[in-house]
Amino acid sequence: MNKMNQTQTRSPRKRLLSLILAVILMIGLLPISAFATSASAQAGDAEDTGYKYNIMFLDCGRKYFSVNSIKQIIDNASAAGFNYIQLAVGNDGLRFLLDDMSLTVNGTTYSSERVSAAIHAGNEAYYNFDVDELTQSEMDEIIAYAASKGMGVIPCVNTPGHMDAILSAATDLTGKTCSYRGSARTIDVTNTTAVAFTQALLQKYISYFAGKGCKLFNMGADEYANDKYTDGSMGFGNLQSTGKYSYYVTYVNAVAKMVKDAKMTPMAFNDGIYFNSNTSSGTFDTDILICYWSNGWSSYTPMPAANLAAKGFKLINTHGDYYWVLGKSDWQCSPEKAKGFNYKTFQGGTINDPAGSMFCIWCDYPGAGAEATVISKTAATIAAFGKALPKVKPVEDVKNVTKTDDTTGVSVTAPGLTGLTVKEAAAPSIDTAAEGKVLAYDVTPTTESGNYAEAASVSFKTPSGWDTSRVRGFVVNTDGTVTDGLTGVVENGSFTFTVPHFSVMGIYQLSADAPTDINVAVGGTATVTVKGVNLAGTYHTADESIATVTVTGQNETTKPHYTEATVSYSKLAGSNTKWTKTDYFYEVDGNYHPVYAYYSNYRYYYYGYSTTNSNNNVTQVGYSWYGHTSVTGIYEQTGTETVPASSTITFTGKSAGDTSVTIDGVKYNIHVTEKAPDNALTGTSINLEYWITNNKVYDGSQTAANQYQKITTSTNGVTTAEGVALADLAPNPAYSFFDGTVTVYYWQAMRLDASNQQTDEAGDDETADGTTLTHIRYRGGAWQYKTADGVWHYFEKGDQLVAYYLQKTEVTKEIDTYVKDWGYSTTGDKTPNTSSGKGQVALTIAVVYPDGTVSPTEGEMYSKSTTIFNYWGGRDIGIVAPVNNSNYNISKITVTDGTRTDNTSDIVWYNSDTIKWNKTLNAAGKEWYDETEVWNKSSGTTPMVNGKNSNITWSAKNTAKLVLIYLEPIEKETNLNVQYIDLNANNNVFHSYQIVMTYNQGDPEPTFTGKLMLGNTVIGDKGPWNGSKESDGNYLSDDAYVVNAAGTEQKFKKDITTIPGINGIYASGLYQYARADISKDGKTLRLYYNLNQAEGKTFVVDFGLPVQIPFSDFGITNVFGFTVSFDEKDPNVTKRQGNYGNGEIDMVNRIVTYTLTKTLDAKVAVPIYVTDAVTDAQGKKLVQNVYIIPASNVYYEDSLAAFTNGTGAASGADWSIVDNDGNAATEKTGVYQALEELGKGDRTPYGNDGAYDNSSMLSMGTAHKVTVTAAMAAKWSKDDTASAWPTAQFTFKGTGFDIISLTNNKSGAIFVDVYKAGEEKPTYSYIVDNYYGYNYNKDTGKWEVVNSGTENALYQIPVMKVTGLDYGEYNAVVTVFYDGLFNHTGDTQYSFWLDAIRIYDPMGVDRTEYKDDHEGYPQYIKLRDTLVDGTAKPDGTDKTVFIDGGSTADIMTTYANYGPNNEVYLMKGQAITFKIPQNANVDSIQIGAKAPDGKSAQMVVNTDNPVEISTATEMYYQIANAGGQFTITNTGDGILSLTNLKITYSAKDSVSLGALDTQEQENAVSLVRALFTAPAATFSPETFEADWGRAVRAGKRATLTVKTSADVESITVDGQSITSYTTRTQRTGWGWWSPKVTYHVFTYTITAPAQTTDYAVCAVNAEGTASEAVTATLTVKPTTWWNWWF
Repeated sequence: MNKMNQTQTRSPRKRLLSLILAVILMIGLLPISAFATSASAQAGDAEDTGYKYNIMFLDCGRKYFSVNSIKQIIDNASAAGFNYIQLAVGNDGLRFLLDDMSLTVNGTTYSSERVSAAIHAGNEAYYNFDVDELTQSEMDEIIAYAASKGMGVIPCVNTPGHMDAILSAATDLTGKTCSYRGSARTIDVTNTTAVAFTQALLQKYISYFAGKGCKLFNMGADEYANDKYTDGSMGFGNLQSTGKYSYYVTYVNAVAKMVKDAKMTPMAFNDGIYFNSNTSSGTFDTDILICYWSNGWSSYTPMPAANLAAKGFKLINTHGDYYWVLGKSDWQCSPEKAKGFNYKTFQGGTINDPAGSMFCIWCDYPGAGAEATVISKTAATIAAFGKALPKVKPVEDVKNVTKTDDTTGVSVTAPGLTGLTVKEAAAPSIDTAAEGKVLAYDVTPTTESGNYAEAASVSFKTPSGWDTSRVRGFVVNTDGTVTDGLTGVVENGSFTFTVPHFSVMGIYQLSADAPTDINVAVGGTATVTVKGVNLAGTYHTADESIATVTVTGQNETTKPHYTEATVSYSKLAGSNTKWTKTDYFYEVDGNYHPVYAYYSNYRYYYYGYSTTNSNNNVTQVGYSWYGHTSVTGIYEQTGTETVPASSTITFTGKSAGDTSVTIDGVKYNIHVTEKAPDNALTGTSINLEYWITNNKVYDGSQTAANQYQKITTSTNGVTTAEGVALADLAPNPAYSFFDGTVTVYYWQAMRLDASNQQTDEAGDDETADGTTLTHIRYRGGAWQYKTADGVWHYFEKGDQLVAYYLQKTEVTKEIDTYVKDWGYSTTGDKTPNTSSGKGQVALTIAVVYPDGTVSPTEGEMYSKSTTIFNYWGGRDIGIVAPVNNSNYNISKITVTDGTRTDNTSDIVWYNSDTIKWNKTLNAAGKEWYDETEVWNKSSGTTPMVNGKNSNITWSAKNTAKLVLIYLEPIEKETNLNVQYIDLNANNNVFHSYQIVMTYNQGDPEPTFTGKLMLGNTVIGDKGPWNGSKESDGNYLSDDAYVVNAAGTEQKFKKDITTIPGINGIYASGLYQYARADISKDGKTLRLYYNLNQAEGKTFVVDFGLPVQIPFSDFGITNVFGFTVSFDEKDPNVTKRQGNYGNGEIDMVNRIVTYTLTKTLDAKVAVPIYVTDAVTDAQGKKLVQNVYIIPASNVYYEDSLAAFTNGTGAASGADWSIVDNDGNAATEKTGVYQALEELGKGDRTPYGNDGAYDNSSMLSMGTAHKVTVTAAMAAKWSKDDTASAWPTAQFTFKGTGFDIISLTNNKSGAIFVDVYKAGEEKPTYSYIVDNYYGYNYNKDTGKWEVVNSGTENALYQIPVMKVTGLDYGEYNAVVTVFYDGLFNHTGDTQYSFWLDAIRIYDPMGVDRTEYKDDHEGYPQYIKLRDTLVDGTAKPDGTDKTVFIDGGSTADIMTTYANYGPNNEVYLMKGQAITFKIPQNANVDSIQIGAKAPDGKSAQMVVNTDNPVEISTATEMYYQIANAGGQFTITNTGDGILSLTNLKITYSAKDSVSLGALDTQEQENAVSLVRALFTAPAATFSPETFEADWGRAVRAGKRATLTVKTSADVESITVDGQSITSYTTRTQRTGWGWWSPKVTYHVFTYTITAPAQTTDYAVCAVNAEGTASEAVTATLTVKPTTWWNWWF
């Protein structure tokens, strides 16, 4: 009921209530001071000497803010009394990039470009703005601007949480999983790589901001992994419950130290500091300034503020109740509320002596409003909040002031200026100045105390015509000399630079031949912008070891120009009563979107904008009850503006020195400087000490030799840019005396800091505690070292330089392997008893060739490659360091545990002992070592096993460790090749490797022909070897070998299941060796493999239903006396679970049923075994396999998805299986798809199966349904992390998929997120509105809106169609959620049905096997998309035309369909027509069709017999096998839905639909009319012949001649009437006496169409009765180049 129209009477009680309300309103008008202590009084009373900070906080990490926007917020905060602006540039996003972003992490250096790109990608993944990051020069400008306002800048880079972009970059660059248990925004503080990367990045920002004079740095440190742990005590609670909280304490303290070392004060939010009052996991640094924002909620319990204060922390009142949060209208502090802020009142208590207060603007929803919106909506709150705060001193007591001389335009910015005098002056002589282009003034700024003479910023107007890229500044010194070449910034027509003092000064333009000086520090960058030209290209400096240069550029472009406009609401909305697009635009984050407006019946005017240019997606901005109110803040497009070409030249300093480069005729002199840090190691010498663990090493074989060498500044090469390699300085070999005289070999040099010095004390081993280095040099008065990544670092005071040595072992022939520790060999009778009774352990080292062959063999390992060591508790295996050589690289290293098998209680080992290694079964059931990978070549480090670092220790005496070193031969032409070839995949080489052979220059190159041996006999000339097993006569023996370069007999493994790098089906055991041969050149041994022992039938599945395979298809014709099993050894296994499905043997019906349990994406074998109880003594025989492959598209039932019910607020949103009537049901069973063998040409098209003929509603009669409601959404609170909407998800391989659902007026919306395999963030995200609120009225021929009480369901609709994915594995997650935007009926609830899924290209694209079924290289054309914008244009330009009207059919200029937009819906009497060009490769043309409304449709293709379609399941029907024009008409009562055209090819190809000319459109109309026109009376003329004569070429004239008897008065050709004719006579026989007959000749001339076409010709008598049509075929020959010339 509309209460506005009610007549109301007021009772006495109501009058009393009104009086009370009036009094309350009057009280509300009184000043707040009448009721409480005023905010201003509170502020004025603050005389706390410890109160220093009034901080304005801006979340510019989630949302990008431009320099100008930040300046406006600084203006607002400065005016309100704030003295600091805190910029949270790192908060989820990281929206500020330094010029130099290069990082060195764990010895690996990542270039600035890579780091910047990775951060940028993370920012865009979080939220993609047009501009995503501030630049360093922009931040410089912001800091300077804040200082001019008396404000300091506090940077905030939040870690270890709220770092989505940084975490993404860390994972991408390091290749390591850095997140904490799957968190998208929090690193694992127990992960050394994650911590090292994050702290290295933080150090860059700490150094930058400290260098800009910032005094505080906020590390954030709040809400650890709260996106992953969303309830209870959340992430911090998880850290504590898992014993990892101490790592967080260590991390926070480490970052605090980094900040303090930079002379800044560290800050952090409070919730993680002693969370849950836990003080047992470590002590936090009390120098951290705590921003206390929350005392928690529910089970989330930070330490109270008073407790933190008692521990000595200083606190900033960052009260969370006073936040302003973008996108959260219920959490936006108003000015009224801000006025009541009390700086002593914290959440949970009172702190009488806080250090300051902070007002926060958070951007939790970065797209919820423009920058200007944030600024305008917070201005009043900032002002009110500032008034509530105590007064504080500005960061600088004297603010910068800018003074400008009006006459010259010269301006000066400096502290405390009161005046400025500028006089013309004579220009000094500057050698590099262009003639006539020097501008000079005598500039004198003044303050209250006199002339200002210190350094300051000055600006000069740049004269017209000057090249601004070559402008420099100068100043005349007191001695008359000139300091020139001062660089600066050109902006708004002025050149701004810094002068050291004031006198005559000015600007000049460099002459054409004058070089430009560039000053840059080592590791830093400098940029020059050149406007008006694009100089992008590759340039090289004269010495790239000193500096490098990169040049990027853009050409001149244009962009639209927008001008702010003001217009009234009524003019904007007009009389439109629904959202209507206007001519205006609305700006959001720099993007301009069309404005929409409308007028409601209640005299309200509304306006908003659409980011998708659609009236279905409008974000409302404002409304007014009065139409004359003006709308501001909108824009008109007023032409375009030019963006000039420009270039950016970036110089990067590498090492100190000078170099140059010339670009576009300008020479740049680059000066790279460096300054050693205060703690750098200076002096003229440094000692290089020699050690093997804690034993000294000497450069001679006597102890009197030197144990170190002194490297001095006079050492050759040490002062050069390249420095000296330590490998060249260290003696090699050298000697140690721990066990007699031992020869040792240089391993690596290390820098050890003061706390990790190498000594000869027992057990002191520092080999894992230093920094590995390669070179040393002396530069800038200090010593530097270079790490493996090429970066130079300074030695620090107290550092030790050590050359570490190792012993060379003899255990590997192929490569040299070095070890740190010494032990006993196994060649003697037994090892010495030196363990003090603790026993001994074994270390075995072996290599693995690319085919998985181990050398030495397992039987020889103990005697040839094992060393015995004394055992003690916790002893690690030391260092094992294999070295790459000219023959082999090392790909990975693993460790496997083992145990002694004999003498297990002894404390010494014997030469007869053996070791049993732990093993595991692979996918094929074959044994391999149960190994742990400890090093991989992808790590980028030197191959090594470091037992201490990796905690690889022996667990007890008589245990063993096996180190396997995997080898990769270095490819050489003189090596031999081994290939593994799949006979089932067109001889595809699925694995290959090389064998390293001995070769000396001048020798014949080795070949298998000459080197393949068996025993002592060459057999390389005996091939090919066609036997597949040893018993075959011509089999390549398993003992065949070649002698490789190491002298090892290298054999060839035929069991591919244990070859490293082979996986998938090749590792499954289904492939068996078939034969071998040698290539013609003798260089390659080829091993061929087949699927199992015998090739069986292959069946194609195009649906997910089970398939039943008769025994006969396995080759079993008689089962008498046999038992069939899935197991080779157990004859009673009749059920088996496979990788893709389950098998079941039915001995009674003699069938095997195979049921898919996941989406199929490979060829799978179904092997069965037979026991012959009568004649087969062994009883086992593998019967011919049967294979299953997926079709090019496969349709699966909904049961294949995984379903999760709603939780929390969404409890009750449970999935259930329902039938066609909506009742609870169970999945239908006992239905099987047709068994169709690959290559049998009589099969139906892929995607058509009779099992679905009766699925007229839901697929197979059931679907999964879930309902969500407004009540669920209403329960969701802002902090709700325990609630989740229901989901359904499925995993597949392919290039696309359809989600198939019921859609009606009770349907709602879904999210669909598509994840690439292994990724945590979705690659694609979609939102789909499934609502369908219309029915087709047959009487009116129109679509009509229906209410939710009317049944209007369409079944099995592809509501989501995703195509064009790169082939790969994906996981699709469907989330069903409620939002009022999608509540179209007012029912406050809606439902979603998951009915089926269709997967495209599950085995990949361009599969050749499908050609056998005429299904090769399928191309899908979505017909709905070919009706461009739903409009058909009958002008010969359309490719698909919509026809409506039945017997009065005609072309419709609009195709209107209000259902889902992935299909074309045809009612009875409607049709579409399209044309497919002729193409010799076209093999089959099919159409996807169905009847979605539960009623049968009839599909007529051209004039073919109708095809009755009663199923709602999309199935494919073949309509042709060659191109032509096709008209598809619905003559049935139900809706006919057309989805895709599927065109298959005999060779890879594709076509586009051809344009329909006017005649072809009219032909289609005639055809449709004829289908619905009642048969008319016909007559049969005595003579009726129609002929086009000879074939013609396209575009030439063609004439149809029609000869009829005299009873024909006219003819029609494709419905066009022709009445003129010529009368002729003709004798009926020979001779003059034969009677004459009169006949009529009609002619019809046209221009030949592009292809052969049929024409329907009818004869019409005098009464207007037409004959049956005859077909006259006009044959059109193709046009070739010959026809163009002749």
